Amino acid sequence: MADLVWASNAMINPAMLRPIMYAFPCKGYEESADIGIPCSRKNNVGESLPADCFPPEIFVRKDADTNYDRLPDLFFAGSYWVVSGAVADVMRQFDLGGCNLYPTKVFRKDRKTPIGDRWFCLNFGNVKRAFLPDESTYRTLGPSRTFWMAPTM
Repeated sequence: MADLVWASNAMINPAMLRPIMYAFPCKGYEESADIGIPCSRKNNVGESLPADCFPPEIFVRKDADTNYDRLPDLFFAGSYWVVSGAVADVMRQFDLGGCNLYPTKVFRKDRKTPIGDRWFCLNFGNVKRAFLPDESTYRTLGPSRTFWMAPTM
């Protein structure tokens, strides 16, 4: 095994966390946001999930400042992380374990005009049971919320 570990702060970078898109995974989601919540929670804790937990299309919010001609290779859409086809091609060169890349379409506000070429929702699909909370740095947000953070790079 190699003595090399890859790390990224992309998912804890505040600029990456500003949701610029809405993702609606199925009919009726716009009327009831509860439909996607269980899948989102399971994805966030690393469960491997089926394709129907991820949106077939994603689109720019109607109230967004711009209509987005281009998007970054990794962005947050509502409750979903989305990667470009180029990122997916790189990821597929490695053993992803239970991770899945599910195709999705990304549209402008009109929900008809595509943005970019190929996009994939990222299903983390892996859990490493090696977290040692007593030996980790944490922050407290009020009396009932504690969360652990990766060191700043």
